Amino acid sequence: MRELTEKASVGIYLVQDGVFKYVNPKLAEIFGYTVEELIDKKGPKELVLPEDWPCVEENIRKQISGEVETIRYNFRGIRKDGEIIHVEVYDTAIIYRGRPSIVGILIDITAQVRAEERLKHINAVLYGIREVNQLITRERDRNRLLKGICDALVETRGYYHVWIALMDESGKLVTNVEAGLGKAFQPLIKQLEHGVLPVCGGLALSQAEVVVIQDQRTRCGNCPLVEKCCDKGTMAIRLEHEGKVYGLMSVSIPTRMVMDEEEQVLFEAVSKDIALALHDIELDEERRRAENALRESEERFRTLAEKALVGVYIFQDNRFRYVNPALAKIFGYRPEEIVDKLGPVDLTHPDDRHMVIENIRRRLTGEIEAAHYTFRGIRKDGSIIYCEAIGRRIEYHGRPAIMGTLMDITDRKRAERELRDAYRRLQRAYEELKALDKMKRNLIANVSHELRTPLTIIKSAVELAIEETDPDRRNKFLGMAIDAIARQTLVIDNLIEAARMERGQREFNITDVNIADVIKQVSDEFKSMAIKSEIKIEVNVNKNLPIVRADQDKLRYVLRNLISNAIKFNKPGGSVRITAEKRKDMVEVCVSDTGIGIPKEEQARIFEPFYQVDSSLTKQYSGAGLGLAIVKEIVEGHGGKVTVESEIDKGSTFCFTLPIKGKG
Repeated sequence: MRELTEKASVGIYLVQDGVFKYVNPKLAEIFGYTVEELIDKKGPKELVLPEDWPCVEENIRKQISGEVETIRYNFRGIRKDGEIIHVEVYDTAIIYRGRPSIVGILIDITAQVRAEERLKHINAVLYGIREVNQLITRERDRNRLLKGICDALVETRGYYHVWIALMDESGKLVTNVEAGLGKAFQPLIKQLEHGVLPVCGGLALSQAEVVVIQDQRTRCGNCPLVEKCCDKGTMAIRLEHEGKVYGLMSVSIPTRMVMDEEEQVLFEAVSKDIALALHDIELDEERRRAENALRESEERFRTLAEKALVGVYIFQDNRFRYVNPALAKIFGYRPEEIVDKLGPVDLTHPDDRHMVIENIRRRLTGEIEAAHYTFRGIRKDGSIIYCEAIGRRIEYHGRPAIMGTLMDITDRKRAERELRDAYRRLQRAYEELKALDKMKRNLIANVSHELRTPLTIIKSAVELAIEETDPDRRNKFLGMAIDAIARQTLVIDNLIEAARMERGQREFNITDVNIADVIKQVSDEFKSMAIKSEIKIEVNVNKNLPIVRADQDKLRYVLRNLISNAIKFNKPGGSVRITAEKRKDMVEVCVSDTGIGIPKEEQARIFEPFYQVDSSLTKQYSGAGLGLAIVKEIVEGHGGKVTVESEIDKGSTFCFTLPIKGKG
């Protein structure tokens, strides 16, 4: 299990009492720490953005209290270097070392979230540009046009704030408009009226390229808008057409988007559209202005769409009127095979068509303005893909249509399935770990009992022997002590052998062994025990058996364990039969009893360390569950095999094989 978690491609953690008790290397890497810096030193609260902590804390509380068993949610985290990331977690409540804990899987979805935010932002800017283009074609008043442009770019959520200032050739302020700034814009107006430009404005008027400012506090300390926009990025550009500069435009956007090349291209495109509109208004050529603006804007939109990495589409009357190469490629077509020939339904899986048609209907009827949804698509070759679409209602050539973007998310869906599979595997591993913990707890209880009971017998027997004057009774008490010492020695030997087994230490002193002699000697050791238990021992061994190659001490251990079990799990009046025969290149030894037997479904597990058929037998017959596991290890270490055949209430037969001298 540790190898699984240590090499996992997702973060795995265990939290108890608000502190990490385990994290794998991937989780530490996601947050920029080493494993040692997190375990027993930090908790979830220190890695969660303060604004998101109440939600995370509530989810933890629900799991610990038992309201929910498993929960999946997202939050924003804080890396060691201060960077904010987005993560997704699968949590479940467990009991770890007797205390409530949370175990889960965590993945870094920052790239995915930012990609989705970028897609939404670019989509919003595209919508804003289209609104601007429509304004340009119908609005004749310059100030209303500029105000409408600012409002459109903010209302479509393309930009946080927008302001435009027009100047004459001498640099004097002619007019200004804004959206999203309100009263915060008033000090800047006064500054502009005095001919003082902010840093972004001065740079924009001095160059043709887009001006980009990421850190406003450092570069724009004297700007009246710095407090309003300090946590945002700024882009500014001069409004220029055919060499004439009309003024400048400045916008505020998310800081991480400010360096995006496509963002800058879109911003430059809308500035050119605005400059073109100002040029047309200036020339007072309303008809020509409307035609040229619409045509040039449509061409720019098409150019941008053609270069976009996501699918862009416009459909009307159940037919695509435009698709860019990226969308056609997603579905395995050429653009000309789709435009005016296919509609959304033709590219949608039959089971998802009703949902897609309903989303289209609601937008076209004006019930909703926009929709964001996923569906299964069908490629030209018949293969199925997963798609994410964002689209809204527009007017296209004077009639309702839908324009939007589409992204192939098949790989993301596959990754989500793999994550769920990994989580299920982790759950199974956890169940196995719980079973192992239970087994170990039983072992501790059994071994404690097995060690403590003989000590109690030894102490009591010795005390009685000391006080007893009758020799026969004294010898009886001393015999009891000796038996208890033998029993304790067997337990200790079992534990020592088990420890060697665990460390992989197979140390065998292989010699030539007369197995018939060893069987007789060991069986004689149990005569007294058999008589006390009213059990008859029968030994049926050919004295001419071939010599085997074995470790005599470990062979004795195997025989003692099997014979002891045969007596211990037998019935009064029952019997134990020991046989040995030559089987090809091996000698097979079998120990049979007429005892309680072993259930068929348990027989495959009785050779596992610490396993016992029935926990109630532990108290009735004693034992730590190690003997048969050690027997199997010893026999296999000699190149032999151990087997069992058993039937409830009829008895069991354990057989093992050893190689003959010169054959193994």
